[in-house]
Amino acid sequence: MTNNTLLNEVIETRNGHYCHAFEAEEVYQLKSLAEAVFEENEEKHGFKACLEFLESLEIICTEEENEEEIYSFDFFEYIKSLNISSFIIE
Repeated sequence: MTNNTLLNEVIETRNGHYCHAFEAEEVYQLKSLAEAVFEENEEKHGFKACLEFLESLEIICTEEENEEEIYSFDFFEYIKSLNISSFIIE
């Protein structure tokens, strides 16, 4: 197991059959993922666990023309810009 409660829950829910990676063609998909992770999990797992979950993902760009934008995407800065998180760092 890991030190991240959210990641542990996902691994346990999937009986250990989980690859901590995300394929994206465009940045919109990363933004949508970030919003969903925080909206669905922050209350239970906290800001830090949600951010660490996202930042530890292996991001795989499936559209060569978008590589620079996708690989330079900053989950923390994006979430901060939305004001959807309480930003209480445990």
